[in-house]
Amino acid sequence: AGRLPAHPGTPLMTAVVLAGALAAVTARAGGGDAFWDVKRRGANFFNRTETDERFRAAAEAGIAWVRLVPDKWKGAGRDFLLGDAGRYAGLVPADLAKLKRALDWADARSVKVVVGMLSLPGARWNQLNGKKPDLRLYRETGYQDQAVRFWGDLSRALRGHPAVVAYNVVNEPHPDRHKPSKGFDLDAFYTRVVAAIREADPDTFVMLDGGDYASVGGLSRLRPPPDPRILYA
Repeated sequence: AGRLPAHPGTPLMTAVVLAGALAAVTARAGGGDAFWDVKRRGANFFNRTETDERFRAAAEAGIAWVRLVPDKWKGAGRDFLLGDAGRYAGLVPADLAKLKRALDWADARSVKVVVGMLSLPGARWNQLNGKKPDLRLYRETGYQDQAVRFWGDLSRALRGHPAVVAYNVVNEPHPDRHKPSKGFDLDAFYTRVVAAIREADPDTFVMLDGGDYASVGGLSRLRPPPDPRILYA
């Protein structure tokens, strides 16, 4: 596959996700869902528990898709869906039901959804971790194993939902910013996660953020997995 070219001529479908005003940039290889074949307006849905009213407002504003990140939703455990980011033991059923209800609202309003995560096992989002970086994912293979399992579980649970058009593995990964994490291989991690998702769901697109907090430089350093249904943020 080689490195992802830093210009718009790449033969890969690319999603540019910037500041909450979002559009899909199409350059397609292989098969794929026609949803991503044209540019579409999108928005981030962060920081609050979603309601049907929010999806209605999105539809009325002409927003075709949202990146829905549920980490701040109140869950049955400390970390929504994960239970505990320090020890993932399976999806929390009550949290999953809450997420599916929101996806049902989105579908009823004809708004598509990219389901994303700010936290993963071993990488609790700073704002939910006393504003301190949680770098365990980047340092310990055991947490990487848990994160791979989590995405296999979640994609299996959401497979076939009509609102879901992509899974965003993790928002703004940043192992490059922390010297103790220099041994972490983001490409290898993404390859494992994509494989786990494909085992559970062979059809839904996967959205991958570049390293260095999803910077352009971090994106240019990614080696694309051998999968035609990949988006880049």
